Amino acid sequence: MKISVVMTTYNGERYLIEQLDSLRTQTRKPDEVIICDDGSTDSTNRYIDKYIRDYRLINWKHIKNKENKGWKKNFIDAIDMASGELIFTCDQDDIWYRYKLELMEDIMSKKKKIDLLCSTYDLEYEPKEKKPSTVTVRRYRFKKDFMFVRSPGCVFCFRKSHFDDIKDDWYKDYPHDALLWRYALLKDSLYMVYEPLIYYRRHDATATGREVRTAQTKITSMTYYLEAIKRLKKYVKKHPEYVSGDKEYKNEYIKKCREWASIRRLYLKTGKTALWAKLWSYRDYYFNTKSYLADLYMANKKKRR
Repeated sequence: MKISVVMTTYNGERYLIEQLDSLRTQTRKPDEVIICDDGSTDSTNRYIDKYIRDYRLINWKHIKNKENKGWKKNFIDAIDMASGELIFTCDQDDIWYRYKLELMEDIMSKKKKIDLLCSTYDLEYEPKEKKPSTVTVRRYRFKKDFMFVRSPGCVFCFRKSHFDDIKDDWYKDYPHDALLWRYALLKDSLYMVYEPLIYYRRHDATATGREVRTAQTKITSMTYYLEAIKRLKKYVKKHPEYVSGDKEYKNEYIKKCREWASIRRLYLKTGKTALWAKLWSYRDYYFNTKSYLADLYMANKKKRR
């Protein structure tokens, strides 16, 4: 199968070369690497150009956006450009273990029903050269917390056909990993390989690590969730086979999740305690119980201002 690796960059010079090295030295070489830079003002673009030139990487494409799109649209556009049957999304600051592409391609080639395969990851770097002889692969089931993406996009391997099937449901505020995750869950085609295949670097400069949680940011999140749920419901109408028969519980979960997001948004706006009490019956739709308790604190803090 043809493999495409899709990387987006923005002012990533600090850790970039380590990530590029880990792509170049994969035991299974990618057929295509697409790097889309979103208007970096540091040396990121110079480093990439030099790296491609020095190693004569003729199948690597470096695209410099004419204007800043934001990381969400940058990723979606980059994925849309990819021509591989399998696509791996890549951040600019992690390190991939050498056998990541080889191992995940092997699983995808044997299990045709998988649309999205996610690995685990290490939070501390551990040099690993040898591909494990056995790994555990299991389907991740559609549950009440389906709105929450439990794995970062940098551990994703997915079929281009899956992306092409759902890309029209993307809109401006929709992260690519959430789109891919939720629809694969709906299709019963999301699987996990329980093997760490990257060193996942977390630091203050990461795109997903900057937001400070407030009542207003949560209100914004619920508005985004409601739009995502509306599009998911439309998709279900076109593809009733994903919720028919013994899968009918998915329709109920989607309906209840919409109710939860609506009530939660209203509570965070008004701070009415009766609404918070009502949310207790929807507690399984939260990321965790701590998030439910945090809503009380956030709403009260907002009222005191």
